Parts: sequence; structure tokens; C-alpha cells
Amino acid sequence: MPVYTLALAAFVCCLALPVYNHAADTDSAVIGYWVGESSILHVEKQNGQLTATVVALKDPVYLKTENIGTPGALRKDDNNPEPSLRGRTLLGLNLLQNYVYEDNRWQGRIYDPESGNTYSSRMSVDRNGQLKMRGYIGAPMFGRTAIFKPLTTCSENVKVMLSRSQRQLETCKS
Repeated sequence: MPVYTLALAAFVCCLALPVYNHAADTDSAVIGYWVGESSILHVEKQNGQLTATVVALKDPVYLKTENIGTPGALRKDDNNPEPSLRGRTLLGLNLLQNYVYEDNRWQGRIYDPESGNTYSSRMSVDRNGQLKMRGYIGAPMFGRTAIFKPLTTCSENVKVMLSRSQRQLETCKS
């Protein structure tokens, strides 16, 4: 095989390798404000564990068309299997439990207020800078991943969620 063919093959193989993003592998990469389709979360480390607090929601209050809650009142944790917790509001709710950094990743338990279920979970930042929160039962392959973008600019969607939730963030002050 000619030398130039080997060099070309080696070059093509190098292009196919994933780009290594050291920042995404650190335990602090997940820290910050993150925007999803219908919520803004604040992820921070407290006493060696992560918390993910709901800062804002697309629909933070009950609507007239819903069969639950008083229209205009803040949404509550209505689907929680523990009756004593159903009165807490979703705004300000921490979704994570026992979330620690082990084996080069964040893992623990995540609560889904829509279903009222708590799942095993992993969290990481991908090479595109997006936060991936995976909840699963049993093995990670049997689950769902929610993707959040870092809150770096105040898009119209972010402004709407913050306004409806009556919240302000330094990033969005004008």
C-alpha cells in the first residue's frame, strides 16, 4: 500500500474521532441556569450534591381550562404520591435527590412532577454545551433524556417564562 494512501486513511480516521471537550467532563460543567422548552432550572452544588431548582415555567399558574387547581393560582405538586407534599408549588422545587459526582458523572435520583415519579438519573453536558438529564428505570437505556440549553441570552421564550413566573434573572435585566 502506498505511503500516501496510509496517510490519507490515518487522516480520515482522525476526522471521525469525537472532539474531546474537557469542560464537559468536569463536575462543575452542569452548574448554572438552563433553559428547556417549558422551564428554566438552576443547577448548583450544595454540600457536595447537586440541586436543580425550578426557576420559571411556561405555564406557572393553573388555567381556566384545567380541571385541577384554582385558575390563576401557582401550580402545585399535584401528582406527588405523598399527599403531604402535594401543596408545595412547582416554582422553587428541587428536582434532584442524592445527586453526587461518581465515576466522572453526576448521578442520583430525579423527580418528575408531571408524573409524580422519581427515577434513577444521570446528568452531563454534551460537546455542544447542552445539559442532558436522563431519567430511567433499571438501566439507562430504558429512559428519557431532557435537553436544556445554557441561559446565556434572554430569548423571547425566556422572557415570557420569567414574566409569567414573576421572576427576574441578572442575565435578563434590561
